[in-house]
This record gives sequence, structure tokens and C-alpha cells, in this order.
Amino acid sequence: MSSKVSIAQVGCQYSDDIIAAKMKQLFFDTGLNDYIAPNKQVLIKPNLVAVPPEDFRGAITHPLIVQKLSDIVRSLGGQVIIGDSSAVGVNTEDVISTTGYEKLRQQGYQVIDLKQDSVVDLQVPGGGKALSQLPVAKTVKDVDLIISVPVMKTHDQVEVSLSIKNLKGLLPDKIKKAFHNKYGLAKGVSDILATVPPVVSVLDATYALEGMGPVYGESVPMGLILASSDPVALDSIAAGIMGLEEDELKIEGECYNRCLGELRRDKITISGDVTDIDQVARRFTRIKDLDYQFNVDFDLIFNEEVCTGCKNTVMSSLDDIQTQGVEPYLSGKTVYAGPLTQGEISGSSNSILIGNCLYKHKSQGTFVPGCPPENLPVIEGLVGEGKIARRYTSENQSQFNHPWGIIYDLDNTLINSKINFNKMKVEVMNYLQEEQLLPEITNLEKHTAATLIQTARQHSTLDQEQEDGLWALITAIEAEGMDKAETEPDINEVISTLANEYTLIVLTNNSYKAAMKALKQFGLDEYFQLVVGREQMTSLKPSPSGAEYILEHFGDTKAEDWVMVGDSWIDAKAAQDASIPFLAYNCNLQELIDRDIPWEENLKHPWDIINYLDKLKN
Repeated sequence: MSSKVSIAQVGCQYSDDIIAAKMKQLFFDTGLNDYIAPNKQVLIKPNLVAVPPEDFRGAITHPLIVQKLSDIVRSLGGQVIIGDSSAVGVNTEDVISTTGYEKLRQQGYQVIDLKQDSVVDLQVPGGGKALSQLPVAKTVKDVDLIISVPVMKTHDQVEVSLSIKNLKGLLPDKIKKAFHNKYGLAKGVSDILATVPPVVSVLDATYALEGMGPVYGESVPMGLILASSDPVALDSIAAGIMGLEEDELKIEGECYNRCLGELRRDKITISGDVTDIDQVARRFTRIKDLDYQFNVDFDLIFNEEVCTGCKNTVMSSLDDIQTQGVEPYLSGKTVYAGPLTQGEISGSSNSILIGNCLYKHKSQGTFVPGCPPENLPVIEGLVGEGKIARRYTSENQSQFNHPWGIIYDLDNTLINSKINFNKMKVEVMNYLQEEQLLPEITNLEKHTAATLIQTARQHSTLDQEQEDGLWALITAIEAEGMDKAETEPDINEVISTLANEYTLIVLTNNSYKAAMKALKQFGLDEYFQLVVGREQMTSLKPSPSGAEYILEHFGDTKAEDWVMVGDSWIDAKAAQDASIPFLAYNCNLQELIDRDIPWEENLKHPWDIINYLDKLKN
């Protein structure tokens, strides 16, 4: 049976009645209604890449499109979850709150940030092109159907971002990054489509975006919605409307080669209000069409076989550099991309080599890996680390920012409490398993008490008696350790010095009462403006819940205004997920490396933080 794409003309006024009627028309015309059954779990996945400019039309999926789609699914008996994770370095909740999705929550729709979800691995059929195991948000595994609801837009790395590229938001951030610098974007994204529950597509083309996509392009009124049970076919037709040839679609081409959908337009049936895409087609401006004028001398050398991914990423990064006023750092640089030979590269400290095609020549200059690379590493290769971030992310080299406040862990960072954490972990495991709340644990050495509790909550619901028993057990072990506590070396002098210049906070998995007792015991309590114990968190570290509580408490600050200091990977992970720079204090750095958690500095002594902060001032 041939693939079918239905196109509805809805105008650009966002009329409730028109969009509701046309959504129903699309659903039944393409047979999407056959995918819905009573109580079937459906994840509607919009594109919430970043907080867009004031006019967000074309940058993110319009909430009215998602609302009317949800209503159709609900009317057929489906259970709807609306969810996405924004780009690396972007807080999804910021996008939700500024683009109308918070209002959907208030109206009773379930809207979730997939970055806050736990991560599970799915087996990739046939071993995969990039991965054999695909890490995804747990919600993805739990649903029966995914409806990808992207926007029609150009993209600075892959020409266009449509329904298949939109699936990248189902992944945790570290895997999104690895798709660029390790696995290859087209192969990696095709693994997603091959692995996750069935995917169908509804494309928001009421307004599209051309030029500097995925965020800073120009809105284009199209007045269309497209739908199909074949995401490859939908992307092919949508790209045709935008003026792209089939062979320009690298992600969709990879999916077609894996028999995941139909790419060939002459094999796709078009129905609905439009049956010939020439009726609505226009040539979208792409990155390569933009005319840049620079005020400094530098050279761009693109091999004639350079792919659009590397070329577009370089041009998009140059746009970020120019927009944010650090263009002078380009002076004297030579930027190379494409499969060049060694003789074509001058080889100097001013040579910047972009993309995996130049890996074998990486000794000839500054090499930026990726296929295609991400923008931030390209920017840093061009102008140096820490000068700017991508405009729509907070992802940055934070060691160049002087912090406003410092968030300290308590145990083994401020106070050597003598708490036997291994005993706590074993007793928590035994308690939870005796209560039949925790499955068998085969890798206890990789867990903490906090992660065991988190695992139990994912599998079971603790009643009040079980909660009370669990925390009584933990509190008793904490109290035993606190009775033998002593401070870290010179910590009183260090903290009193820092308090003259910084806002100091304690964030601990201990109870608030136990933390305050210990701080008062050693005369440290007067220096800390806020102490956050487990009572203030929705989940213990490594969850970022406590860090987010602090950011909310100090509402005028951002994540990059803080640093976190701790001795464990769970502190580092909480910092990472809250986008707060982390200073390791006598950490097991191999654990951080194994878990792909970054840190800014490894402190060996409490005074080292003073030296580190002094360097930032200079």
C-alpha cells in the first residue's frame, strides 16, 4: 500500500473551529484514527526547542495545534501526554511557560518536561546504525503511540527540521550531544524511528520558519497542516513544499534506506485540500542563501564536497559570533570544512578544522569533531572558550563566569559526618525489598541510598507507614554519624571569608533538622542564607530538585550565577541537570567520567575554592 500525506488549508488566524474541523478531517483521511483505541497511551511530541523571540510563530509548535490534536485523540478514547525536552542547555519549563503550554496545563492537559523523566534503554532492532541500546525518557517506553508534531522550518545543521528530526527530543541531553560528536546525526536519528513505539506525524505549517532556523529565522505564513502515518513520506512532501530535492534529506534518506518509510514523492499519494504541492510550494531561504558581511579578515575554505551539515553549522556559528559582538576574535583565522587533503591545510594555531572528515588532519590546528558538529564547540573553536553561548541556550563554558552564589553539599564537603553511607545503602535496599517495593538489585555498587529510593518510586507507591519506616531508618543512621562529626580542614575560615562576597547555601540529602544541628554545632550556621534538606526536595540528589528549589527561591538569578561544590557524583549530576557549574571536592573523578558528568575544577582542600574564584576575577 502506498504512503499517503493529507494536506489541510487552515489559514493563519488560529481559528479554534477551523483547526478542530480540519484536524478531524486529517485524522480520518490518513487513517490516524485507526491507531487510537480506548485507554491507549499517546505521547504528543511538539517541537519546543528553545525560548524563541517575541514572535514564536514558526519556531515552536503552536499550542492550539497540539490542543486540538489532543482533543481528537481524547475523543477516540486515547490517554494523552504532551511532552518534549528542549535543546541541550535549554530549560524546557522556560519554553512551556512562555509559549502557551502552561495554559494547556491549567486547562487540564498533561504537559511534561521529558528532561525530568528517568531514562531507560530500548533495544535497537538489528543492532542499530549508531547504537545497539537507545536511551530514552521512560515515558517513551510506556506509551503505545507517538505523534510527532513539528513545525515546518529550516535548520542550521540538516537543511530542514521536520517530524523525524523532532524525535531527537525523546533523548536525554548527553545522547543528543553524542549524536553529533560520536554517532552521526542521520544514523542516530534513524535509530530512534526504528526503535521507539509507532510514530505518526502531524506537521504544523500554519507559520513556518526560513533562514536561520531552528529559532532565529523569519516567520513564513503558510496556513497548512499536514498529516501522515508515514513520517518519512510526510517529511518528503513537506520538504518538497519548501523547495528541497529528495536527495537533500539526509535523515529521511537514511530512514528510507532502512525501509522505515517512503521518500520517493512519485510513490506518495497526496490528498485533502491540496493534491499538488506546486499549488502551495515556495522556495525557503536556507542558511547557505544568507549573505554575511564581516568586518575582520579571516578565511573560509570549504571543500567542494563539504556536506550541508558542516557548512551550515559554520555559517550559523558565525552568525552567533557576529550577533553577540565577538567578531574581532576571528581575525587571522582560517576555517576548513569538508574532505580536504593535508596539502590544502596551512597548519597553524589559527587553523580551525571542522567536522569528522578532517579528523586525520587534527594535528594541523584546532579540531572540532562531529557529524555535523554542534554549534557551541564550533563557536569555541573559532573565538575561544567562554566568549559566548548559543543565543537560545544557557550552555556555556561557565568557568569564565564569576559566580554570585555557592551551593555546598554538607557531608564530606563542609562536615566529615562519619555517616556510614554504605550501611545506609544496604539497609535501605533490604527494607525496600522486604516491603516488596524494590526489584532485585544486581549492581549495588553503582547505587546510593537516594538512587535506590528513586528506583523504588519508579516501580511502586510507598504508603505513609512505609514512608515513615524508611525515613526512620535513614534518620537513625544519620544521627549516629552526626554524633561523631568533625569539620573539614579550615572550613570555618574558608566559609567566613566566602560569606563576605558570596551568597552561601547548603543543599543536602540529610533532613533539614540534622543539617541545622550540625551547622550550629560547628558555628557555621550564621554564614548560610538558606539550608535545603530533603524536606524541600521532591526527589533526592542526584535529582536537580533541590537545586531548582534554590533557583526558584532566588528568582532573580540564573543557573550560571551559581556554582555547586560536592564530593560525590550525585552532587555533580544534580548540578549538571540544573545547568549549574560543578566544583568537585576530592571526588572520584573516574565516576564522573564514566557517567559523562562535567566538572570545572577538582578541589583538594577547602582553600582551593578561594584560589579558583580569584582566578575568575582576573
